[in-house]
Amino acid sequence: MTLRKAFEQFCKNINLPMAVVPTGEAVPDHLGIIISGDNGDWDSFGMCFEEENLFVFYVDFGIQVPKEAREQVCAYLNQVNYQLKFGGFFMDSEGGHLMARASQFVFGSDEEKVGQVENTVKVCAVITDAYYKEIMQKAFTFVG
Repeated sequence: MTLRKAFEQFCKNINLPMAVVPTGEAVPDHLGIIISGDNGDWDSFGMCFEEENLFVFYVDFGIQVPKEAREQVCAYLNQVNYQLKFGGFFMDSEGGHLMARASQFVFGSDEEKVGQVENTVKVCAVITDAYYKEIMQKAFTFVG
Protein backbone atom coordinates (compact mmCIF):
# COMPACT_ATOMS: atom_id res chain seq x y z
CA MET A 1 0.00 0.00 0.00
CA THR A 2 1.33 3.43 -0.90
CA LEU A 3 1.38 6.21 1.69
CA ARG A 4 -1.23 8.09 -0.29
CA LYS A 5 -3.53 5.05 -0.18
CA ALA A 6 -2.87 4.76 3.58
CA PHE A 7 -3.89 8.40 4.07
CA GLU A 8 -6.97 7.92 1.89
CA GLN A 9 -7.89 4.81 3.92
CA PHE A 10 -7.47 6.71 7.20
CA CYS A 11 -9.83 9.41 5.91
CA LYS A 12 -12.31 6.80 4.68
CA ASN A 13 -12.23 4.96 8.04
CA ILE A 14 -13.49 8.07 9.85
CA ASN A 15 -15.66 9.48 7.03
CA LEU A 16 -13.41 12.51 6.64
CA PRO A 17 -13.68 14.29 3.27
CA MET A 18 -10.35 14.78 1.52
CA ALA A 19 -9.40 17.07 -1.35
CA VAL A 20 -6.35 16.79 -3.56
CA VAL A 21 -4.47 20.05 -4.04
CA PRO A 22 -2.08 19.58 -6.99
CA THR A 23 1.23 21.34 -6.44
CA GLY A 24 2.65 21.18 -9.94
CA GLU A 25 6.08 21.29 -8.31
CA ALA A 26 8.75 18.84 -7.24
CA VAL A 27 6.77 18.06 -4.07
CA PRO A 28 3.86 15.64 -3.80
CA ASP A 29 0.27 16.75 -4.10
CA HIS A 30 -1.17 18.13 -0.89
CA LEU A 31 -3.98 15.94 0.44
CA GLY A 32 -6.26 18.36 2.23
CA ILE A 33 -8.58 17.75 5.16
CA ILE A 34 -10.09 19.94 7.86
CA ILE A 35 -9.29 19.05 11.44
CA SER A 36 -11.33 20.29 14.36
CA GLY A 37 -10.51 20.77 18.00
CA ASP A 38 -11.84 22.57 21.03
CA ASN A 39 -10.13 25.77 19.87
CA GLY A 40 -10.96 25.83 16.17
CA ASP A 41 -11.03 24.23 12.75
CA TRP A 42 -7.95 24.26 10.54
CA ASP A 43 -7.03 23.45 6.97
CA SER A 44 -4.52 20.63 7.07
CA PHE A 45 -2.50 18.78 4.50
CA GLY A 46 -0.72 15.47 4.12
CA MET A 47 2.20 14.95 1.76
CA CYS A 48 3.40 11.48 0.81
CA PHE A 49 7.03 11.12 -0.17
CA GLU A 50 6.68 7.57 -1.46
CA GLU A 51 10.32 6.89 -2.35
CA GLU A 52 11.48 7.88 1.14
CA ASN A 53 8.52 6.20 2.92
CA LEU A 54 7.97 9.59 4.58
CA PHE A 55 4.56 10.99 5.50
CA VAL A 56 4.44 14.70 6.38
CA PHE A 57 1.35 16.32 7.84
CA TYR A 58 0.88 19.97 8.61
CA VAL A 59 -1.81 22.24 9.97
CA ASP A 60 -2.11 25.72 8.49
CA PHE A 61 -2.98 28.28 11.17
CA GLY A 62 -4.27 30.56 8.41
CA ILE A 63 -2.76 33.73 9.87
CA GLN A 64 0.29 35.91 9.46
CA VAL A 65 1.98 36.93 12.70
CA PRO A 66 2.41 40.72 12.74
CA LYS A 67 5.99 41.75 12.08
CA GLU A 68 6.41 43.34 15.51
CA ALA A 69 5.41 40.09 17.25
CA ARG A 70 7.47 37.60 15.22
CA GLU A 71 10.53 37.59 17.46
CA GLN A 72 8.39 36.96 20.55
CA VAL A 73 6.39 34.23 18.81
CA CYS A 74 9.54 32.60 17.45
CA ALA A 75 11.08 32.47 20.93
CA TYR A 76 7.89 30.94 22.33
CA LEU A 77 7.69 28.33 19.53
CA ASN A 78 11.32 27.36 20.23
CA GLN A 79 10.45 26.76 23.89
CA VAL A 80 7.39 24.68 22.97
CA ASN A 81 9.25 22.67 20.32
CA TYR A 82 11.99 21.83 22.82
CA GLN A 83 9.37 20.22 25.09
CA LEU A 84 7.55 18.28 22.36
CA LYS A 85 8.61 14.71 21.67
CA PHE A 86 6.96 14.53 18.23
CA GLY A 87 5.80 17.27 15.91
CA GLY A 88 6.46 20.97 16.18
CA PHE A 89 5.53 24.51 15.26
CA PHE A 90 7.07 26.60 12.53
CA MET A 91 6.81 30.21 11.42
CA ASP A 92 7.96 31.65 8.13
CA SER A 93 10.29 34.48 9.13
CA GLU A 94 9.54 36.50 5.99
CA GLY A 95 5.75 36.51 6.08
CA GLY A 96 5.00 35.27 9.59
CA HIS A 97 2.93 32.32 8.34
CA LEU A 98 2.31 29.77 11.14
CA MET A 99 1.94 26.00 10.95
CA ALA A 100 2.23 22.86 13.02
CA ARG A 101 3.95 19.88 11.44
CA ALA A 102 4.65 16.24 12.15
CA SER A 103 6.39 13.68 9.98
CA GLN A 104 7.09 9.99 10.22
CA PHE A 105 8.81 7.27 8.24
CA VAL A 106 6.12 4.68 7.55
CA PHE A 107 6.74 0.94 7.17
CA GLY A 108 4.98 -2.35 7.73
CA SER A 109 1.73 -3.96 6.72
CA ASP A 110 -1.12 -2.00 5.17
CA GLU A 111 -2.85 -1.84 8.55
CA GLU A 112 0.33 -0.61 10.24
CA LYS A 113 0.81 2.07 7.59
CA VAL A 114 -2.73 3.37 8.08
CA GLY A 115 -2.14 3.38 11.85
CA GLN A 116 1.13 5.29 11.54
CA VAL A 117 -0.46 7.89 9.24
CA GLU A 118 -3.36 8.21 11.70
CA ASN A 119 -0.99 8.72 14.63
CA THR A 120 0.93 11.42 12.75
CA VAL A 121 -2.29 13.30 11.92
CA LYS A 122 -3.58 12.99 15.49
CA VAL A 123 -0.33 14.24 17.03
CA CYS A 124 -0.37 17.29 14.81
CA ALA A 125 -4.04 17.93 15.59
CA VAL A 126 -3.54 17.55 19.34
CA ILE A 127 -0.53 19.88 19.58
CA THR A 128 -2.29 22.47 17.40
CA ASP A 129 -5.36 22.46 19.60
CA ALA A 130 -3.36 22.41 22.84
CA TYR A 131 -1.17 25.41 22.00
CA TYR A 132 -3.39 27.42 19.65
CA LYS A 133 -4.76 29.93 22.18
CA GLU A 134 -1.39 30.70 23.70
CA ILE A 135 0.28 31.09 20.30
CA MET A 136 -2.50 33.46 19.19
CA GLN A 137 -2.12 35.43 22.41
CA LYS A 138 1.63 35.81 21.81
CA ALA A 139 1.01 36.80 18.19
CA PHE A 140 -1.69 39.40 18.74
CA THR A 141 -1.01 40.91 22.17
CA PHE A 142 2.57 41.96 21.56
CA VAL A 143 4.03 44.27 24.15
CA GLY A 144 7.21 45.92 22.84
